[in-house]
Amino acid sequence: TNPTTAASIRNSTISYNGGFGVYVNSSWSGFELDSCRVESNAADGVRYVFHDALPDQKLDGIDVFELCTVPITQNQIYPIRLSIEQHEKNFLANECRKRFTVRSGYVLTMHFPYMMSKVDYGGEIRVYDGTDSRGNLLTTIRVKNETWPQSVTSLKDSIYIEYKAKPENELLVFIDLVANKRKDFELKIDNSLIALNNGRGIAVENIRSQVIVASSSVKENS
Repeated sequence: TNPTTAASIRNSTISYNGGFGVYVNSSWSGFELDSCRVESNAADGVRYVFHDALPDQKLDGIDVFELCTVPITQNQIYPIRLSIEQHEKNFLANECRKRFTVRSGYVLTMHFPYMMSKVDYGGEIRVYDGTDSRGNLLTTIRVKNETWPQSVTSLKDSIYIEYKAKPENELLVFIDLVANKRKDFELKIDNSLIALNNGRGIAVENIRSQVIVASSSVKENS
């Protein structure tokens, strides 16, 4: 449980267990099951739970960088975890803009694992597809206390973020930025058989982005 990065199981048979066949509890996405047989287990065949990690200066052993001050290099390494913070004693509106780019053929997915604002809608995040605000507006997120917006994925190899917050408001946002050849996923099952389990074949809790089931058979589960 609780892997700190993407994980996978390949070419395996998981059967006749007294509980779940495969159980994943993670604060990161990207779990993959490939060419496996998950059958005749006493509960769900595959159960994936996204776990909302509590915010800290270092989450899951991963450094957290402040969005407005993080240095961006030409060969930026992903995933990267970003934070946005505003204090009640800040009497000026906080604003910044940042562009993130990945190599050609890849896209960027933004996850929002945590949001807190003492005043509802105390901040706003705009996400554009491309290198600046002339690109397509992918989403506008108004920061409300304890909300978890749906993840958003660029269509190109760049994503542009505009952020602004009201003055004199306590606000904290965490963002995970992940690079992949396509939209990031919580769970991917390929070329596998999920059958005869005494529960659901596949169960997913707290989905943020997407679940992919391809070239697989899910049948005769309870």
